[in-house]
Amino acid sequence: MSFTEGDLRWIKKHTEKQIKEYNMGKKLVDVLDKEHETRVKVLSKLKKLALVIGPSSNAGQLHDDWDYVINLADSIQKDGGIPTKIELEHCNKLWRRYNVK
Repeated sequence: MSFTEGDLRWIKKHTEKQIKEYNMGKKLVDVLDKEHETRVKVLSKLKKLALVIGPSSNAGQLHDDWDYVINLADSIQKDGGIPTKIELEHCNKLWRRYNVK
């Protein structure tokens, strides 16, 4: 399949328009940049989730969840790590499980 020059112009124009309209230019790397305020929001939500779960001395599910959230927050804060989509989805599940408000 080959496109004409007019087809290519139309595709380019509408692709750029969609990116601007839907703000699709931001990637997770950009959103969680060290200087970006969203990084602080993510960290504060992780800390809040960790407080709700609370540290537990037993080796059950509660301790595993708390340890996961604390390690993720430390990774973001100290190492400058960027959480993956899977990690963020897991945190969303924990957020709902522990009914954080």
